[in-house]
Amino acid sequence: MREKILRINERHDDDKPYEKCRKSGPGVLTDSELLAVLLRTGTRDMDVMMLAEHLVHGEREYEGISSILHYTYEELTGIKGIGPVKAVQILCISELVQRIWKSSITDKNSVVRLKTPSDCARFFSQEMRYLEKEELKIAYLDIRYRLIDSIIMTRGTCDSSLVSVRDILEGALKKHAARLLMIHNHPYSDALPSDADIEATNKVSEGAEAIGIKLIDHIIIGSNDYFSFKEKGLLD
Repeated sequence: MREKILRINERHDDDKPYEKCRKSGPGVLTDSELLAVLLRTGTRDMDVMMLAEHLVHGEREYEGISSILHYTYEELTGIKGIGPVKAVQILCISELVQRIWKSSITDKNSVVRLKTPSDCARFFSQEMRYLEKEELKIAYLDIRYRLIDSIIMTRGTCDSSLVSVRDILEGALKKHAARLLMIHNHPYSDALPSDADIEATNKVSEGAEAIGIKLIDHIIIGSNDYFSFKEKGLLD
């Protein structure tokens, strides 16, 4: 059971999030306190600590600070007291987190290189881990593993019968790609591949090889981990 969250005006001055951060650094703040500092103010119905606690520990599938990455503009403005300005603030915090995460795999010229399974997982995990439905993305890379583009191929399933190898390969030819990467997510689940995942991977790999393009990996993003076909020896 979580402890009762104290309103700002119920706290001693030294125990208020902003003052705690100034005194001891952001590492001492709880998730809710950290979010409260960023939001700065609450709403007419909830002070900033109550609002932050609601956003972090609301009734959502994901518990904890990652919950804020799930909200849409419509969901946020549907919370009593949150208007357009506060909703945009929260969405921008989420976007900032994801951009910082992606920047770790981007070089000084803003070129994304996805050479290793961990690079691939790091780049796509933040945007795909929190999706509420399954999506299959195809990333197109050049000979030096530089990202040319990534597109959503299917939503709702990665069933091999619905994965169009022809569409994937046509996209590769149009974009002059030398390598392909498959990425999809398992919402609210682990990252272990299903039989359909394995079959879809084999179909794409065989089709790509036939036209001289390499499928370098299939990354499955789970709730808290990832699965790499290459790391597990299921792709050369």
